[in-house]
Amino acid sequence: MNRVESKVRTLARELLRASDFLTLDFLAGKCEVTSRSVQNHVKKLEEWLAENAYDGAVRVIKKPGSGIKIEVDGDRRTELIKAFSDQRAYEADDTKRRIKELNLLLFSSSELTIGFLADHFYTSRSVILRDMEWIDNWLKTFNLQLYKLQRMGIGISGGEAAKRNAISAFFDIYRPNQSGIPVKSHSTLSGRLQDSLVVKLKSLYPNIDIVPLVILLEDAEKKYDFFLTGEYFTTLVTHLVICIARIKGGNETEECVLKEEEYASVLETAVFIARGIEEAYQIRFPSQEIAYICLHLMGYAMRSYLENGGEATEHFEALTMGIIEHVQKNCGGTFTRDKLLYFGLLHHLKTSIYRIKSHIHISRIDAEYRPEYDRKILHTLREITGLVEQSFGRGVVFSDEELENITFHFMLSKAREKRRTRAVLFTASGIAYGEALKRHIMEENEQVEILDVMNFPFQLELLSENQYDLIISTVDFVHRSKPVASLQYEDRDNYSKFLSDFIEKKVKHDFTAKI
Repeated sequence: MNRVESKVRTLARELLRASDFLTLDFLAGKCEVTSRSVQNHVKKLEEWLAENAYDGAVRVIKKPGSGIKIEVDGDRRTELIKAFSDQRAYEADDTKRRIKELNLLLFSSSELTIGFLADHFYTSRSVILRDMEWIDNWLKTFNLQLYKLQRMGIGISGGEAAKRNAISAFFDIYRPNQSGIPVKSHSTLSGRLQDSLVVKLKSLYPNIDIVPLVILLEDAEKKYDFFLTGEYFTTLVTHLVICIARIKGGNETEECVLKEEEYASVLETAVFIARGIEEAYQIRFPSQEIAYICLHLMGYAMRSYLENGGEATEHFEALTMGIIEHVQKNCGGTFTRDKLLYFGLLHHLKTSIYRIKSHIHISRIDAEYRPEYDRKILHTLREITGLVEQSFGRGVVFSDEELENITFHFMLSKAREKRRTRAVLFTASGIAYGEALKRHIMEENEQVEILDVMNFPFQLELLSENQYDLIISTVDFVHRSKPVASLQYEDRDNYSKFLSDFIEKKVKHDFTAKI
């Protein structure tokens, strides 16, 4: 439903709740307007009823000397009262209808007429025309636009890569009717894809079986010894389903902006996937489509490159450190010392920038699963445009979704900084002294959480090593694998500073040095 002014909605509710005529003066009092204004509002109500195909089932009766009443066929009176009760209902219905119209336009092989859309959604042509303005603005963010052909209807114009990008983004706003759609028809889908994504894929592409594609990607992981984590796997599956459907419909994408030497390290894997798709879905997979598979595999390639001791190009290194320094300067913290943040963000930026250059949409997880982001960090990240342009030119622009994902890297770093180091306290001075020392250390140093107090070495053998990070000892003691912070030669007043320095040098440094 399109928007209705507040006074018109009040007028409609009063008329719908009354069984007899209501006078202009009575309605004017309820709406807090003049009698003349009530007459204007009645006209607007009649126009709204006509626009929304209610003009036959709902009749506004005006009788001189008696007033105004509404006659409604059947049980639609309750439906209309509820509909007029909250403006948010109109806005929600507007959005639902527009998403359904966008669905038809994105997946139609021919133009759609205004008349067809009006009949399909039981509304007026003027409402559909307003909806087309909303849809056109949405499409412009993907370098697409609506066009209209005389006697043919409305369609979407733009490049094939842009259309696929828009379809991928459509998954973020699409809410299908889940009834009758089996979610986990095969055990291989369990754990690799969110149920909501499976439902969307099966709803939009009912003739494409997802299972062979998932099996193929898992076979590629085994053959070439890699593993695509959640986001990469989900994005690649979504891309390939869209790709298969578009190719079956006779739509092939443009050449990828990447040069072959840039994705040579993952080309063999991509070719394996492409040949498997050809066999499973009986289509010809063009060479330019293989390049887009390579683009999605670049994340794995970069991670492997870093793990094997390789260094990223100076542009990525400079951008990564520049972003970290900018956030630390404006938000505080010790981000520049966090190696996990550095390498995680470096890896993230490499794959993201390749994706942005090739106009591939980033998959956004459903709102119910998406965590709340740190608004201060996000606001600071919106100021990094100059850093990005300096490294990669003006063609690379981070979307809000991309900036939110970068924000999560910094949020994890903050959580690591706040997380207490788990320790076991070893003392030969008795359990009472040990318990008192435990309380003293934890009160003085918020970095440390002492899990247990022990008086004998053999007790450590009964505790799993993955349960603690270091040992604090008041006597000389050496452990085969865990760092030992010896307090034997430290003053009691200096315990806190000593432990903070020890954790920074021996625990955090030793851990991040392995990354």
